[in-house]
Amino acid sequence: MRLLNLCLPLALGWFGYQGANHFYFSRPANEEYKQEFKSELPSFSEHMKRNFPEYADEDKLINLSLYVDAEFKRNNDHWLDPTDNDSWKANLEEELDKAARNFYNEFRVGFKVDSVEYWDPTITNPQPVTSFLEQLSEKEDSSHGRIGITGKNVLDRYGGMAYPNIVKKGKLSMDAVVRSLHNDIFSPTLYHEIPLGNLIQHEMSHWFGALDMQFGLESIMDYENLKSTDWDLANKLRMDPRISLIKQAISLQKNLKTQPK
Repeated sequence: MRLLNLCLPLALGWFGYQGANHFYFSRPANEEYKQEFKSELPSFSEHMKRNFPEYADEDKLINLSLYVDAEFKRNNDHWLDPTDNDSWKANLEEELDKAARNFYNEFRVGFKVDSVEYWDPTITNPQPVTSFLEQLSEKEDSSHGRIGITGKNVLDRYGGMAYPNIVKKGKLSMDAVVRSLHNDIFSPTLYHEIPLGNLIQHEMSHWFGALDMQFGLESIMDYENLKSTDWDLANKLRMDPRISLIKQAISLQKNLKTQPK
């Protein structure tokens, strides 16, 4: 352990990039790259405006806004092929769909993407992912939930973080940040090779009352088995009534909006 403590500052010096007194493990994307990324988002956003999974009933949907940073694109496009600019899109779409299918098959709740938008989260406190989540919660949109996807490689033990559902300004509000750990050699060993969809599923589960565990159970909520896409019985019993209440609240809200004044 002492040897590790001595070697870590050296490793940071060789591989890290220090910005605002916090360590990134890859330089933030430059302005030209960000502008290129922003130009791709409108068409992708239109493509993503649909139900996840596609067969989900309209009265069982929770509306989502997705916020994606340029580092996610950079980390997920094929770095050996400079002409490959679409891998990040396929990855995000496929992984969100996998997570949504698991929710629908278990709880009969689906998700509808309202938009995919650009964001550039910054570190404002010692815990980067906490900073990112605080910034995401300040976003103003009409969706019930917001998911921030970041590819920033930072020294942080969290693969993601979520706030439980709350009522904010008279509207249901749920926020979650997920780190894409693809090619992130400095991420905690716990999260190595964990698909993005599993991390999305794990963090969204917190919206509905699921609790983290570390008992070696076959559960998406168990830190020792995040490759599982099932929920343990205890968390299913917590989540099921909350999801039912949330669906009822959303349905009531939609009906009130459509009634003539």
